Amino acid sequence: MSLRFSIMPSIAVAAALTAGCVSQESTNMNQSFKQRPKIEQGELEKLLKNNKSKFETVLADPETFRVQALYSIIEDDGSIERHGYRIENEYFYPASSIKAFASVAALQHLHELNEKDDAKLKPQTPLAIFPLFADETYQYDDESNLIQGKKTIEHEIRRTLLVSSNSAFNHLFEFVGHERINKMCEEYGFDQTFYMHRLSEFRSIEANQTSPKMEFHMPNGDIYTVPERKSELIYTNDLPGIDIGDGYMNNDGSITDEPLSFKYKNRASVRDLQDIMIKIVRPDVDLGTPAFKITEEDRDILKDALSTYPLDSSSPKYVKKNIGSWIADTYFVPGLLRVDPERDNWLVHEKSGQAWAFTIENVVVTHLPTNKTFALTAVMFTNKRNIMNTDDYEYPFAFEFYADLGEAVARKVLDK
Repeated sequence: MSLRFSIMPSIAVAAALTAGCVSQESTNMNQSFKQRPKIEQGELEKLLKNNKSKFETVLADPETFRVQALYSIIEDDGSIERHGYRIENEYFYPASSIKAFASVAALQHLHELNEKDDAKLKPQTPLAIFPLFADETYQYDDESNLIQGKKTIEHEIRRTLLVSSNSAFNHLFEFVGHERINKMCEEYGFDQTFYMHRLSEFRSIEANQTSPKMEFHMPNGDIYTVPERKSELIYTNDLPGIDIGDGYMNNDGSITDEPLSFKYKNRASVRDLQDIMIKIVRPDVDLGTPAFKITEEDRDILKDALSTYPLDSSSPKYVKKNIGSWIADTYFVPGLLRVDPERDNWLVHEKSGQAWAFTIENVVVTHLPTNKTFALTAVMFTNKRNIMNTDDYEYPFAFEFYADLGEAVARKVLDK
């Protein structure tokens, strides 16, 4: 399967921008929150060095691998102890790891519409999506929804989190809208997270600011309409390391000998990603920022989709031949199984991401026999050739690193 992406020429990108671009360094900073729990430096690096035989390649050149890692020990009383390695040193492309918060945002937005219009929308309310672009069609029926046969917010969340469906994520992103989802990030204190574009659709900045008309079909026959919307927000990344690689492959296979700019790509931080997962799974933990405005039913939807093995899902129902590599377990699990080989002893809520040579894993893990819980989030870049937009990234090296990291942290937490 080809993993190449269409490259938008820089001239086209520039032409799509209007005056008054907002630098991300100057946004999401005006909220007043309690102090977020301190991330201690040094302990995680020491843990890696104590396992030098497994991590020496990465430790020798962490800048090339753009490695970042954060682990947090979560106690029964909700207290948290955090340890980081190279946190927020440079930009990384978050890929599908941003889908967890988009799922939260969609559930919250349902409540916002209900409060605004007394709409009585539910996650299970059938949803019709109207075409916005020439290559799209009207969508309402969904044979993968074995319960209702229609698109719903809940079903799109399940598709998004179970097998990382890009089309399902795009529908959630469109439902909430470019402007509202970024405002939510600000409201929750995720000051390094920005949603700039859909996934696996290569559209202009203006197109990514626009959401299509949607209709919810109510049980009594009424229709609640969400109109087409246009965001006025434009973001740019101003971080170290946003120009990546020595060159990149164009659509025709030729190579441009200059770095690929990620100035207009989605962005997240390791801390924000981990905080999102903790807020979903352990809302009792005080992270110094507001709790998600969702119900316990909403939380159950999220937790089930984040922890269910795809082949165990009843709706949508997946078979191995149709989802291929997505049947793989979380990247940390092989390492966890070296500590305790019984898979059912580990409750893992996770959302990974992988694209543009970046591999991201984000989990909250509970070892059920001991009831010990920790969160672990990491990023790695593997591109020895250093040419972007090719199919020859060294992802297996990242998988090995994550297995070793999962083992090292689990042994530390469980004292094994």
